[in-house]
Amino acid sequence: MLAILVSSSFVGLVIYKFLINGLNYITGIAGSNLTNSEQITHNIDLYFRGILVLFAALPDTTIQLASFDGLIQVYRTCFAITVVFIIPILMIRRYSTYNKSTKIFLLFYLMSLLSTTYICIFGTFMSEDLAGARYLLIIQFFAVILSVCYVVDKINKFNKWYVICIIAALVVPILSSSYINSNIKTIYSLDSSKHLIKNEHPKKGLIKFLEENELSYGYASYWNAGVSTIISNNKVFVAGISLPDMKPNYLLSSEKWYYPSTYQGETFILLEQAEKESINLNGLNNKLGEPKKILTYQGYTIIVYDFNIASKLPGWPMNAGESISIPGADLPSVAELKEDGIRRISSDDNFSGIFTFGPYVRLVEGQYKIKLHYNTNSFENKWDIGYSDGVNWVQLDGGILKADQSVLETDLRIDNSNKSYQIEVRTFFSNKGELTVDNLEIIKVS
Repeated sequence: MLAILVSSSFVGLVIYKFLINGLNYITGIAGSNLTNSEQITHNIDLYFRGILVLFAALPDTTIQLASFDGLIQVYRTCFAITVVFIIPILMIRRYSTYNKSTKIFLLFYLMSLLSTTYICIFGTFMSEDLAGARYLLIIQFFAVILSVCYVVDKINKFNKWYVICIIAALVVPILSSSYINSNIKTIYSLDSSKHLIKNEHPKKGLIKFLEENELSYGYASYWNAGVSTIISNNKVFVAGISLPDMKPNYLLSSEKWYYPSTYQGETFILLEQAEKESINLNGLNNKLGEPKKILTYQGYTIIVYDFNIASKLPGWPMNAGESISIPGADLPSVAELKEDGIRRISSDDNFSGIFTFGPYVRLVEGQYKIKLHYNTNSFENKWDIGYSDGVNWVQLDGGILKADQSVLETDLRIDNSNKSYQIEVRTFFSNKGELTVDNLEIIKVS
């Protein structure tokens, strides 16, 4: 049995790797942390509501309990609980009576259910909008199959045709109103003649517009990126970015999509109206220069550049020899003092502590050189490089900003242990003398 489980897991892994070919960042549960104790109770509520959503059984407060719709809702709820939890428990009690295939499937379902339950209840996985319920679809799918195994075993004992009809009458309405079916309705519908037709995807027109304007490589937020690429059959490739910070979104993506060398030519940024309003367009122009053109299509704004914007945006992966340069004025600062593209502070400002920080760049594996251009007349100002792991500050290097130097140079090695974190360089002002931060350079050495 163990050999069968191991071999089936290996086959599943091979299929999984084939399906995600080219995708390096399938973070999934790896990106979920343990939640705090106060959230666990709320997560339990979200978990059970998520399961009910799959079976269209989430109670609707607008429906009267003593009505036909109310009875249907209660029935769906009972069906969901029975299929997901009660039937597997009943099958465990009679585990020894089943054949080998059923035993393996039962164990597989239980492992899936337990691991998913652990993740949903003790992690930061479920969301208030219950969008995370879609990750429970595999549980619903397996639960229904397992229930069929259980029912078939019972039917074989009764061997009555009307028992099958009764079970079908009970199960079909549930499946026809399930989460899957409600989403299928967005893809297929009936025309006036009651013929089944496939609905055109809402983004089909957008893709056609991009193709007509000869735009084939761009960047957009997560929910506009992958779907645009798939619908266009890769004729328009759109990589995911985080907004408004304009950095790569590595979820279900590959590092190579964001290398400047991956694509040469015109690129575009696709923005919805709310996304456009969240972006500092003046700051974007400072980094990228004026765009070649700006197009609009049904609420979308498409900002077009005559080069690959990956070559100029900080925090994007670099090849050996490439670098990014960030003016002091573009570095975040608690003091919020800007002057002529640099940041300057003195003891007259009566401030001490972290002066500049950021730029929060996620660097790929390799060797880097960090250059901080500064000026100070005090030996009591400091610097460090590191990242926050969500709980603690992890320092990779640090020291004194020397008054007899104007450039700090240090080497930085990024490996598997820290490449998923956002690196920042911090300067500290001691409230003595003066300190200016002119520029920060990050150079990919190898």
